[in-house]
Amino acid sequence: NYLKPRSVFSNKMEITELLQNINSHLSRLIIDYQRQGKILTTPKVKTFYQSFYITEVEQKAELTLFTFIDEFIETSKTQSNPKTGSPVSSRTIQSYKTTKNFLQRFNDEVYNIDFDTIGLEFYYDFIEFGEQNALTKNYIGKHIKVLKTIMNEATEQELTDNYQFKSKKFIVLREEADNIYLTNDEILSIWNSDLSAEPQQELARDLFVIGAFTGLRVSDYNNITKSQIKKLNGVDMLHIKTQKTGAIVHIPLHPIVKEILKKYDGNPPPKMAETKLNKHIKDVCENAGIDEIEHITQTIGGKKVTKKRYRFELVKSHTARRSFCTNAYLSGMSAIDIMAISGHKTETAFLKYIKVTPEQTA
Repeated sequence: NYLKPRSVFSNKMEITELLQNINSHLSRLIIDYQRQGKILTTPKVKTFYQSFYITEVEQKAELTLFTFIDEFIETSKTQSNPKTGSPVSSRTIQSYKTTKNFLQRFNDEVYNIDFDTIGLEFYYDFIEFGEQNALTKNYIGKHIKVLKTIMNEATEQELTDNYQFKSKKFIVLREEADNIYLTNDEILSIWNSDLSAEPQQELARDLFVIGAFTGLRVSDYNNITKSQIKKLNGVDMLHIKTQKTGAIVHIPLHPIVKEILKKYDGNPPPKMAETKLNKHIKDVCENAGIDEIEHITQTIGGKKVTKKRYRFELVKSHTARRSFCTNAYLSGMSAIDIMAISGHKTETAFLKYIKVTPEQTA
């Protein structure tokens, strides 16, 4: 933090003072982050370093909501989720990008937005804009949820003193979705389908069935490794640290899951892109005769809309996990035991998740 005594500079004292001031400036940042238990990343150090040469007025003038969102997305790629300690997933980062793009559309088509405009007037206008674009209530809610996450980070960094987004009226829109589950008989029907002539469908089916008999999310059942398969007291088990929550789960292997592993010489099936899995599993279910009519109701464009859909059209990668939880519950397995496998934190959240009709409960 100082020049060597023999250095030849006419302004040696000024340079030494500048270096010491920079050091003090950065030291305050390190101490502040240690005190708050925050993660100090390279982009944040760079921004703080640059702020040494920029006046507070100039710095605030340069940093807008959208430039901050870009910085937030880049920083997320190298950060860990503070709740789980796991890296922020690519799916979460993609959701940040999608929300940023939709906010940009709002900015271009309705009115300009920045930190200080994110209030209740914006909130209602944003919902109306989403409805005009025929978005579902839950999809609008996802954008609001991401925006609140971004604004929380901005206020923590003291980039804005606008806390209107914390209002009780600035809520994340949600409605219960009409998601389906597959019964055990339906799962067995797709398992017993001869797909030898359709290798992509066969792979999608095998991955899906593993999910339906383990309760794992697609991010986990689509990424199982051989090292996660272990014996405990003579029982073949899956030992997995889940990607989304970081929870560690231990799952006994269902006989059909063992058959699938045997089919791949003791290894889990190869990974398949989720978009392809979603496409192929619909074809698998259609060929297996899972084609009853379902009436699906959701809020689209601010209005309740009911559509008729074939069951196979509604099956997706996540249906496997929902099927496991629902079938286990209907079989008489206690919610607490199922939650130990599924990783749900509360019984209230679990009971909202499973798809059991009032008649089945009775």
